[in-house]
Amino acid sequence: MPFDLVVLVLPGFSHLALHAYIEPFRIANTISRLPLFRWRIAGLDARPVEGANALSIAVDATIDELGCKSDDRKPDQLAILAGEPVERQLTPQLNGFLRTIARRGVSISAVGTATWLLAQTGLLAGTRCTIH
Repeated sequence: MPFDLVVLVLPGFSHLALHAYIEPFRIANTISRLPLFRWRIAGLDARPVEGANALSIAVDATIDELGCKSDDRKPDQLAILAGEPVERQLTPQLNGFLRTIARRGVSISAVGTATWLLAQTGLLAGTRCTIH
């Protein structure tokens, strides 16, 4: 089974960060000639998400869909890419989703300012991390 990655993109995300995150997995699949990794783009809802450069990306799954799935269908990792201003992006819906995913044992990573979101949820309590 391929390693299942879900990339949650929030409005204003960086396309550069998104592609820098995904490309190593694509290259690993190409070099190995095996489907080692599978990725999906998630959003807060089913609408395309507009990045900082005003280009939109389609969504494969919503956070409601991902939060409702049984543990046997949970992703192996969730990566979050936030936009600016990041301090306005943590809604009760997103907070609940992140805490649910963490409770289910899904590894969560944050790219760029998305680390701030994890800190605000309390998921980084007692953890050392960096943010720019």
